[in-house]
Amino acid sequence: MKKIKNILKYASIALVVVFGATLFMLSRQVAGYRAFVVMSASMEPLIRTGSLIITQRVNPHTLKENDVVTFIRPDNTKEFITHRIVSVSKPDSIPLFKTKGDNNESADTWTLVGGGVVGKVHYTIPHLGYLLSLARTKIGIAVLILLPAFFIILDEAKIIMGLIKKRRQQSEKKLSPTAISLFFIGIAVYSFNAPSQAILSDSVSLVDNTF
Repeated sequence: MKKIKNILKYASIALVVVFGATLFMLSRQVAGYRAFVVMSASMEPLIRTGSLIITQRVNPHTLKENDVVTFIRPDNTKEFITHRIVSVSKPDSIPLFKTKGDNNESADTWTLVGGGVVGKVHYTIPHLGYLLSLARTKIGIAVLILLPAFFIILDEAKIIMGLIKKRRQQSEKKLSPTAISLFFIGIAVYSFNAPSQAILSDSVSLVDNTF
């Protein structure tokens, strides 16, 4: 019974940490990396609808044909798009790109300037985006983060009460799972409330497709 309890406890901690960190990355860059949820078929079969993608900030001069990048839409700065580079030119040493969705019949109508590139797609995790979309809602925050955190804190409170009774004050210097969980709870709630143009709204889209 105790073993099962410990498994559930640490699984809850992992859930809080993973979702807290990922929600934070959905709203801003962290060490040059940023996460996006794709809710479109524009880049299938490479990037499936409902996937989570991780982009890394890069020097636009290093980008080449066939790289898949996320960028600010040239004719609407409130939108982000993830497409493949199909051609590169550098007039006056300024990198210019033509882009296209793998599943689209034609290339995008605009020419992308290198400064508009947010990052190059490095990782794709299928289906995780659906869960993160839920986690961005108030119900999702409650079920996937606050509820597991409540049970973690409750369990830790029982342990602390036991330690007080036994006068085991040496444990006070240790960073408990509760402290770690509370940190990521704070991150998740901050990310949920912070103004953002991240992927989970109509302001982030692929050409003819929302993501």
